Amino acid sequence: YFVLVKTLSAEEKFHDAIQIGIEALTLLGNYLPFQLSDKPAIKEEFYRIKGIFESMTDDEFYKIQEMEDRDALAAMSFTSDLLAIAHFINQDQALCLFIYMLQLSLTYGVCKESSFALSICSGLLFNLGDLKAAKLFSHFSLSLLGRLDCKEMLPRVYVSLYPGILATVEPSEKVSEKFLHGYEVGMQTGDIFFALYNARVYCTYRFYCGVSLDVLVRDIEVWKQQATEYKQIWHWNAFSFLRQTVLTLINYSGDTSQQLSDFLSEGIDSLNKNIEDKRHRPATVICSFFSCIAYIFCDYDFARVMVETKWDLEKNLSTKFSFAGHGADNFFDSLISIALARKTKEDKWKKYA
Repeated sequence: YFVLVKTLSAEEKFHDAIQIGIEALTLLGNYLPFQLSDKPAIKEEFYRIKGIFESMTDDEFYKIQEMEDRDALAAMSFTSDLLAIAHFINQDQALCLFIYMLQLSLTYGVCKESSFALSICSGLLFNLGDLKAAKLFSHFSLSLLGRLDCKEMLPRVYVSLYPGILATVEPSEKVSEKFLHGYEVGMQTGDIFFALYNARVYCTYRFYCGVSLDVLVRDIEVWKQQATEYKQIWHWNAFSFLRQTVLTLINYSGDTSQQLSDFLSEGIDSLNKNIEDKRHRPATVICSFFSCIAYIFCDYDFARVMVETKWDLEKNLSTKFSFAGHGADNFFDSLISIALARKTKEDKWKKYA
C-alpha cells in the first residue's frame, strides 16, 4: 500500500492515492476518528487538541515521551505521506489527517512525523488569525525537529511554517534562506517533491521581494530542468508559469495588451485544468499571478475576475495562498480593489479597499 500510494502520487493521481491510503489505514486497524463529512465533530476535536497543546509549558512538551509502539509509528509514517498529498488537494481530508496524527502523538508519544503535523496546524491557525497559537505550534514543531534530529521532515516543516507565522517575525532574507536550505536538505534525504516545493516557494518569495528578474529567471530555469529530470510534473507546471510571469515583466513594452494576451494564453488552460480537477490551491496561486500582472498592465477588469475567482476558490481551503511575511498577495488585492473602487464606484470594492 505504501508503494502504491507513492506511485499514484508520482503519477499525479492524488485523489486515488488519498482514497487508497485511507482504505489501507482502515485495513491495518487504524481508523480515522470521525467521518470526513462530520465537520462539527472535526472542529470540536481540533479545538480540543489545540487547547491541550496551548496549556503545555516548554518543559511539559519536552517531557512527552518518544513514540515506541510499532503500529502507531507505522500509522504516523503512512498518514504523514497522505497528509503531504491532502494538504494540496483536499483541505478537509488534510484537517482530519493532522488531527489524527496529533491524537496519536498525545496518546503514544511524539515522533519525527509529529513535527510535520504540528507545522500544518500552525499554518492553519495562522490563516485563522490566531497568531499566538500559530507561533506556539511553530515553536513546538521546530523544537521537536531539533530534539529528534529528524532531518527528513525539515523540508516539509519549513515550507509549512516559513510562508506563515515565521515570515512575520524574521527578516525576508533569512526566510528565503530557509526555503533554500529546505531544498538542499530535501535533495539530500530523497524527498524530491518537497525539495522542489521549497525551491518553488523560494523563487516565488524572491519574486515578490523584488529580486533582479534576470537572476530569478535563471534560477527558475535550473529548477524547472530538475523538475523535468525527476518527472515532477506538478512542479514543472508551476515553475513554467512563474517563468512566464517573470519573462512577461522582463519584456515589458508599450504594447501591453499584446503582452498580456500572450501571457494569458500560456496560463489560462492550466488554470481551468486545476479548477476542473478541484486542485484549488494551485489554482489560487495562478489567480494571484494573473491578477498581479493584470494590475501592472492596467487591465483592471481581468484583475477583478482573477481576484474574485481566487476568493471563491479559497472558500474550499482551510488555509489560503499567502506570503504574509511581506503581504504581497494582500497588497496587490488592495491595489486592485482601490483601482476598481475608483473605476466602478461600487461599494463592494470601496469596502475591500
